[in-house]
Formats: sequence, C-alpha cells, structure tokens
Amino acid sequence: MFAAYIALKTIFQRTKSKSKVIIWIGIAGMIISVCVIQLAIAIHSGFKQAITQAIFGYEAQLQIGKYNAQEGISNEPIHFSDSLVQILKNQQSNIERVSHYILLPSLAQSKTDIEGVVIKGVSKENPLTFFSQHLVEGRVPHPDSSLEVIMGKALAQKLQIKLGDKLKLFFLQHKAKARVVKVTGIFQTNMHSIDESTIIGSVSLLQKLLEWQAGQTMGLEVWLKDKTDLEQERNALQNTLRRLGMFEQEVYTIYQLYPNLFNWIDLQGGHVRIIIGLMLLVATMNMTCTLLVLILEQTRTIGILKAMGSREGQIRGIFVYQAGVLIALGSGIGNLLGTACILIQQRYKIIKLNPENYFLDYVPMRFNLLTLLWIDLGVIAVCTAFMLFPALYSKKISPIRALRME
Repeated sequence: MFAAYIALKTIFQRTKSKSKVIIWIGIAGMIISVCVIQLAIAIHSGFKQAITQAIFGYEAQLQIGKYNAQEGISNEPIHFSDSLVQILKNQQSNIERVSHYILLPSLAQSKTDIEGVVIKGVSKENPLTFFSQHLVEGRVPHPDSSLEVIMGKALAQKLQIKLGDKLKLFFLQHKAKARVVKVTGIFQTNMHSIDESTIIGSVSLLQKLLEWQAGQTMGLEVWLKDKTDLEQERNALQNTLRRLGMFEQEVYTIYQLYPNLFNWIDLQGGHVRIIIGLMLLVATMNMTCTLLVLILEQTRTIGILKAMGSREGQIRGIFVYQAGVLIALGSGIGNLLGTACILIQQRYKIIKLNPENYFLDYVPMRFNLLTLLWIDLGVIAVCTAFMLFPALYSKKISPIRALRME
C-alpha cells in the first residue's frame, strides 16, 4: 500500500517540462501499439469470417464425388437416391441437407460477345440462399425450370447481358450441343473467380445434355448444422460410405477444395502475430525509457526514502506501480481509439479494397469483446513484467549521493 500510495501521489507531479513530454510520448506509444494490435486482430478476424461465410454459402462444407489429385472432380457420374440421402442423414445427425450438382465448362454467347464460363447445375434441395443474399437484381431460378440461370455482375457486363435477356450456352462434351437460357438474376459476391465466370442453373439441364438419368450426378453436397470440426465429420461420412460399399466415392472438406484461399487466410494470421510482437516491443521500449526518466528525476526522493528506512522492494514497487498506471492509461485510450475505428469501418466501410485481389470490396473488421480483454491483459502483463528490470536501477542509487543532489 505504501508503494501504491506514493506512486499515485507523485506520478503526474512533474516539475520539469521535458519529463512531462517524455511521459506523454511513452503513453502515446502505448496508445498506438494497443490500437494497432486491436486493428490487426480485428482485420484478420473480419477477413476470416467474411471469406469463410462466403465460401460456406457458395459451397457445402462436405462434398462427395469421384476425385483424383491430377484432374480434380471426375466427369464420371455417381449414383444417388433418396434412400441413400436418408441413410446418410440417419447415420449423422449433424447433416442439415444433401443436394447434388453438376459442373460443366461452357461457352456463353450474347448478341455482342462470347466468354468461357463454368455452369453449375444445382438440385432443388439447394435453395441458393447465398446467391439470394447477393442478388443485385432479379431472382434465383425457379426450382422446376431448367432454362433459367443467374450470373455474376462482372460476367454480365462483359457479355452486355441485362435482366431477362436470352443467352446461348455451347457445350462441347462428347458432341457439341447448345441451349438457350433466360437470365433471371444477376449477383455480385465480390469473389472474382465466381463473379467473372460462373453461371448457376438447374442440374436437370446438364443431366439432359450429358444424357444422364435422374439418379446420376457429378457430386453430392453435404451441408452441416455445426461446422466446427469438418475433418471429424468427413471421416465419419467416409466410413459410412465404406460400410455401404461405395468405395469409389471420396469425401472432401471445403478446406481441401479451396486450399490456396484458406492457406492465404492462415498466412495473414502469421503476419498478425509478427505485428503483435513488434507492437509489444515498441510499447515495452517506450515504457522502459519512460520509467528510467521517472527514476532519474526522482533520484533525490529515492535517497530520502532510503534514508528513512524504506526497503528496496518498496522503492521498486513505486516505479512499477507508476509504470502500471501509465500502461493502463495508454491501453484504455488505445482501446477506445481502436474500437471507434472498427465501429466506423463496420458502419461506413470507408477503407475500400480491390475485390479482384482481396475477394472483398472493403476491409472487414470484427469486434470481439473477449479478444479486447485478452489484448489488455496481455499487453499490461508483458509490459509491467518488463518494467521490473529498469526499476532495479533504483537499487544502485546511494542515499548519501542522492541527498547531495539539487
């Protein structure tokens, strides 16, 4: 209590203007460090959440199909039935729904241009909720219509297609075939690879083109209720298929289908850890210099306290307490500044991005109160612990020499 009382009583009672400036510089360094750490974590968390939600909306968390490392998804059909889907749901209660799909490359021709595209035919079990949320205009195709499609805004601009226009699709599998479809909706996901080259339609259209039966498809999409542990769900589903004698089918998680994207997110996490380390170093160095200034300025006070019989631990405690107050003050202001920046960006999306490079057209930031508390505890604990070292300098101060100082 003695150390805390003296520390709080004298911390801002500076007689020299230079020391006041140095103290506030130390606090400013702490504010900037905490603010930058909070923003770095918020941006990484925001990117991870936004991109994961987008991918999880576009693709199911698990997919079943014939895959190989060289060619990816096989063009050979797999057989499915309602009874198979029901068995899968009975075996794994975490399955929300199962849909099927076909992916085919195609040439899309409008009145003015022609572009290479990928058309994804989906079954009626897939309600296209993700694309409904990202529609710029129009509506998603009707489940019973095989000649209605939606396309990305970037692709529509290339082809100069408007809502309600007709589009001719050419398919070159086995023998050339063409179909005329109607564009009922235009979406914008801000994911470059989807918006510029993807058309969404009915799986029945592609089944007819490939001359497949209703029970044949390219793959099954398994949508999960709880998406926490995809690897465990994948293993369980793979074992179920093996028990059913389906040895040719493989189950893949969405992380395996988009490894580059999720590796990129993980790489950003490494950058965030580097930023946190650098900011902690900056904050620690700032407060170390500030504490040394406090000790040198109060050399005479230290001499008096020693002459009065104060213990070394009590004197060190004074300066550690003072450093702790400055660290807490800087952290608090840094938190307020960082939180204000996050909330402003969330509301107004001031900082923009090129979606072709970053998959989003703005910088996403995610505010998390628990993360904020961990930042505070971590910064205060690390910086205060390091303050013990400069505080040891007070041990070298001689009471006789200190009392002679003016």
